[in-house]
Amino acid sequence: MYRIANRRKLSVPLFLCIGVSLATGLIRGGRQSAIQIIVAAIAYYLLIVLVKRDGRKLPWRFLLKILIFVAVIAVSFQTVGKLLGRTVQADFLQYIAVYLCGSIRNLNEWLKEAHALPDVFGKMTFADLYPYLGRKFGHPEWIYVLDLPYLSANGRNSGNIYTTFYAYIYDFGYIGAVVLPFIMGFISEKVFKRAIKARLQSERNISFSVILYGYVSYLLAFSFFSNKFYEGLVRQGFVKYVFFWIVMIYVVNRENIKWLVEYYEKNG
Repeated sequence: MYRIANRRKLSVPLFLCIGVSLATGLIRGGRQSAIQIIVAAIAYYLLIVLVKRDGRKLPWRFLLKILIFVAVIAVSFQTVGKLLGRTVQADFLQYIAVYLCGSIRNLNEWLKEAHALPDVFGKMTFADLYPYLGRKFGHPEWIYVLDLPYLSANGRNSGNIYTTFYAYIYDFGYIGAVVLPFIMGFISEKVFKRAIKARLQSERNISFSVILYGYVSYLLAFSFFSNKFYEGLVRQGFVKYVFFWIVMIYVVNRENIKWLVEYYEKNG
């Protein structure tokens, strides 16, 4: 993203690395990993450009290009699903409508009924953490299937996505729809500010804050689908990500330092 933002020529190894990363997720039958890479790349690109412009507002033409790119990805979503062998019965407009609007409609229908709070604290909000802890410490009551029933509207399937607010209200009532988004916003703002600071301090070295910013950007972008934010951060898999990021940062930055030393030795 640094090379693209500064209009530099992309290196072949870098291009292949990105291409292989995208292809690997698609070959395994899923689109999520590829979408995550694309969203994080857009976030990194915007961050680099924002720092380059010294905090000035981005021009509307630049934002329009980003929106057009996102629209192209959305339009190709159904086609990619068919190529991966998924059965798609809906036409294109219905398919897009379910993904973009079905979650809000489903949440509205669910809220029309009365619901008791679950017996497990944060059952839906921390749904990726409890099953791991249940298997680890022998608590079978923590191993459960998510309560996400499929709904329909006018005889058409509207899916089983309910926006991120579903989990908050499901677990904590309406107060959860206030407190948990506030915490989400607080964490996201801190990550963004640290990423900006890290980017200003060093353009060449990779920063943990910048990598985390890309990951959090994906979680925020898809929170209108489901409880992506807390599912992505409060889980055992996130610890693995952090470990991998730290190792990668150490290796890459070490090579960058060697490159700088060799450059200044040659050029004085």
